Amino acid sequence: EIYPLSIHDALPISRRNRLLGEWLADKFGVPASERADYAKTVVIADMDEPGIEDVMRKVMADIATHGVDISEADVRAKISELDGVAAQQIANE
Repeated sequence: EIYPLSIHDALPISRRNRLLGEWLADKFGVPASERADYAKTVVIADMDEPGIEDVMRKVMADIATHGVDISEADVRAKISELDGVAAQQIANE
């Protein structure tokens, strides 16, 4: 059975995914004016299923499309880093 996340739990995850999208958009060379739009697609991808695997599938496909040298391990490490960044940003708001 799947339990919906409370807003308290969902906000840091959404923030982390937005930050991940912004990081990737920069790596892909997306113009600054379009980075927020790409980041939103990463946030939306996380609504497919619980956990991070839906986001991983999306971003790894995007990485392959853009031909950027970023491994799955790199992405997972960045996600772990951004979990802390997102939590800190929210705590400071």
